[in-house]
Amino acid sequence: MPRVESETIAWIGYEERGKTLFVRFREGQLCSYDAVPKALYTAFMRAESKADFFETRVQDHFVWRRLPDDDGEESSGETQSSGSTL
Repeated sequence: MPRVESETIAWIGYEERGKTLFVRFREGQLCSYDAVPKALYTAFMRAESKADFFETRVQDHFVWRRLPDDDGEESSGETQSSGSTL
């Protein structure tokens, strides 16, 4: 997964078949976001501020899931897309 320059995000990945965005935060959490258009992933990777892009275009716009850490804990969110992703 491509590492990025950000104070809060370590890397960003995307799985085209499932349209799943993966974000690893510097604090260690790995989260997946469902039904993310590839164009949004591309824009995310090109964004000057990854944290600002995440906060305004990803967070609270997609159903998400915290993937299990080494301790096996996970959580999920029920946030759904507002319909406008770009």
